[in-house]
Amino acid sequence: MSKTAFLFPGQGSQFAGMGKSLAEAFPEAARVFAEADRALVFSISKLCFEGPDEELKRTEITQPAMVTPAGAGARQADPAPGRSRETITFGCRRP
Repeated sequence: MSKTAFLFPGQGSQFAGMGKSLAEAFPEAARVFAEADRALVFSISKLCFEGPDEELKRTEITQPAMVTPAGAGARQADPAPGRSRETITFGCRRP
C-alpha cells in the first residue's frame, strides 16, 4: 500500500505570481481558484497571480492566498476516475 503526503507552504512564503502557472496549465487547478474567488467574494486569484506583494502580506489575505494554490495543486495531484496519476511539483518559491 502506498501513502501520499502533501507539504504546504506557510505564511511568509507568499509572493505575487504564485499558482499562476499551475492554473494556466491545469483546468482543474484553475477551477479551484474560481471556486475560491466565488467563496471569498473577491478575486484571490488576481491577488495570487498579480499581487501586489504588500496586499498579500495582510493576514486576512495571506491565509486564503496560501490555501488556494495548495488546494489547487493537491486537487490536481488527485486523479479523476480513469485517469493516471501525474506527478505535480509546485511550491511558493520566488522566480
